[in-house]
Parts: sequence; C-alpha cells; structure tokens
Amino acid sequence: MRRRRLRDIADEALRVYESLTDQRVYRAFKINEDDYTVEVSPERLDGYISARKVGSSHQTQVCSYS
Repeated sequence: MRRRRLRDIADEALRVYESLTDQRVYRAFKINEDDYTVEVSPERLDGYISARKVGSSHQTQVCSYS
C-alpha cells in the first residue's frame, strides 16, 4: 500500500510540475521508498536520476515538493 501511495504522490507531483512550466523534460517522477528522495526520469535519458542533480530552476520546482 505504501508503494502505491508513493507512486500516486509522484504522479501528482509530475502533474503539478507540468502545470508550472511548458517544458516537458521529464517522463516521470519517483519517490525513493527508503529515504523519500525524489528522482526524475528525463526524456533524453534511460532510468532515473536524483532531482537534486537537475538544473537549478527545475531543482527548485521539483525539490520543493519533496
């Protein structure tokens, strides 16, 4: 149940993020189950990276929800 709730929260965070910008640079957000850090899946890369490693303006928008 926790895993499902974290997916729901990550999906909602992506929807909120997309409502704040017209740039579509992420396919998905994911919340790490162990430490609740946010990870993002950039359009041009396979897999996920820490949201803290993205550009500064995106980092502010993404990490403010974590």
